Amino acid sequence: MSRARRDALVASLTMIALLASAEAAVRLTGLAAALDAEDPLESRAAHLAALPVDPAVVALGNSRVRHGLDPGGLEAALGPALGPGALAWNHGLGGVTGWSILSTALRALDRPRPPALAVILLAPADLVEATPAELRHMTWAKGWRPGDLPALLRAGVGVEDSLTALAASLSDLLRHRPRLLALALGAPPGAPLGADHQGYKAEAPMPPEVQRSRALLRAEGYRQELVGPGARLSAGKLGCVEQAVRELRAAGTRVALVLSPASSPVAGLNQAPGSVVPALLAALEALAARQGVPLRDHTRPPVLTDADFTDGDHLNRDGARRYTTWLAGQHLLPWLGVPAPPPGP
Repeated sequence: MSRARRDALVASLTMIALLASAEAAVRLTGLAAALDAEDPLESRAAHLAALPVDPAVVALGNSRVRHGLDPGGLEAALGPALGPGALAWNHGLGGVTGWSILSTALRALDRPRPPALAVILLAPADLVEATPAELRHMTWAKGWRPGDLPALLRAGVGVEDSLTALAASLSDLLRHRPRLLALALGAPPGAPLGADHQGYKAEAPMPPEVQRSRALLRAEGYRQELVGPGARLSAGKLGCVEQAVRELRAAGTRVALVLSPASSPVAGLNQAPGSVVPALLAALEALAARQGVPLRDHTRPPVLTDADFTDGDHLNRDGARRYTTWLAGQHLLPWLGVPAPPPGP
């Protein structure tokens, strides 16, 4: 063996030994568990796994779901279809994109008994090709398990992203790399994240002028992603949504797709000249038809006004209560074969 080859082999073996030692240190010291507990995706998956009973209803999506669907309201409204004592779980995750719909659906199916109903609320910005690099890294480095690789490949996710998810799911060192670097640079450790109220976090109402100002800023932020020549749909994200529906239905779970509510400044982008949202809605309609599931556009439902939001996206506690009751009573119950209750006064 030449000296150059020998040196390369020694360097490679040394690097492997260092990585193995670092991986062992992260695991054996409990640091990996502590970082899981402070991570939004990992901690919420752990809270779901730790539930003492299997949820009958799960809600999947981004922060619009987390702040917009009240599990208690779902339980009360869906009692005639699911029976007393049925548990609802809000698995909305702030900052996730359409890719993560698949990972959260698979986590719901990790339970011994699959949910009877999964409600998937989608936001247009989750399904376009505009994900910032830091969110793309978070998507593929967090929330996945080794057994998810076949579903990822069936969803049409690229080999590179699929292998990144697999590698991170096998290695605590890779999964927590950004946090480990931050800790090494002196950042303090974070506190464990709680489960809030069955995954739901209520938001206080905002003064109208504050809500309006926030909504306008959010609409301007979304404009580049949703409107104009650079706006386009993400085949990979739509593929993950469709694969999530396939996986849930294969397990016997009923699935409902909903385009989630938005305040008027953000919703106005849907009809703006050059908006990609009409094409997105057509793609979702085709997806729903292929999979045999209902789809509803609730961007501006009749029970909500801008006063029900804290900004452009997130419902306050009053809006969430109102929307949850309306969604469950007027849409989910009929999908489950139970007549909708008469509208309230």
